[in-house]
Amino acid sequence: MPHDPSPGTAAAALPPETVENMRALNRIVTRASGVLSRTAPDGDMSLTEMRILHELGLATWTARQLARHLALDEGHVSRVLKRFAAQGWLRRTASPEDGRVALLELTETGAARRAAHEEVARRQVRDSLAGLSDAERPALDRAIARVRTALGDPGLAASAITIRDMAPGDLGWLIQRHAELYRIEAGFDASFERLVAEVLVEYLKTRDPARERAFIPVRDGLPLGSVFCVRGPAPDMAQLRLFWLEPSLRGTGLGRRMLADWLGFARAVGYRRAALWTHESHAAAGRLYAAAGFEITGTKPTRNFGRDVVEQHWEMTL
Repeated sequence: MPHDPSPGTAAAALPPETVENMRALNRIVTRASGVLSRTAPDGDMSLTEMRILHELGLATWTARQLARHLALDEGHVSRVLKRFAAQGWLRRTASPEDGRVALLELTETGAARRAAHEEVARRQVRDSLAGLSDAERPALDRAIARVRTALGDPGLAASAITIRDMAPGDLGWLIQRHAELYRIEAGFDASFERLVAEVLVEYLKTRDPARERAFIPVRDGLPLGSVFCVRGPAPDMAQLRLFWLEPSLRGTGLGRRMLADWLGFARAVGYRRAALWTHESHAAAGRLYAAAGFEITGTKPTRNFGRDVVEQHWEMTL
């Protein structure tokens, strides 16, 4: 899961282009969201105050919790809250668990002020994106969702993850994401990207819908991983292929859920055995396979995708 790097370690190792891309994104989002405009009813509010007002309408906070959630100085947050209270936007009530702790809640006046700001903000975003075509909007939605996933946006936790079959638009994305992640995490060269493309194209050309399908986890329209059930070398054998998950979602239980869905489908359509091929270095995936009942049936040192690897063959009885 994403974590906060210590100063001078991972942060210093970021490529310059990543830093500049993030700064450029900040400028684009600032312009598109209209926060530089003084036409909003909150024209006398700072960006920080607008954000605090927004968060107060989403949950019940203590001042300390709110400051930590926004990574802001507690003293600064306290001053903003005092201003809100003086304007009649905020009330404090004692916590039922600890009477010394005050819980923050917007008053009707505060909620109305927040609603007015939210509507202006939405209108400014709609206006700034009005020039996008119907074909461009889904691409933007997917790109934004990918950024939110990569940065571990806490707001995504409330969005349900569904698992669906392969859909139009997935092919290119699956090839690209496999190539990117395996280059970074395993050092694989371009021959791996070619293999993924060949596997997916063959799947789309020859798929038997009654006995083969993909399992693609999706949240807010963004695919987050994949695993494929295809016909194996024997009629009663299912083969597991292209199993991966976005790094920010590993360790959340989603991989186990995908594998369980895969096994359920394979059994339901009549397969009696299952097999997969992977590499010894993919230890986390290996633990998932073993927990599900797969066993290693063979290993072989070889050179694949520009790397010296140890191939593993796993099988299980369904």
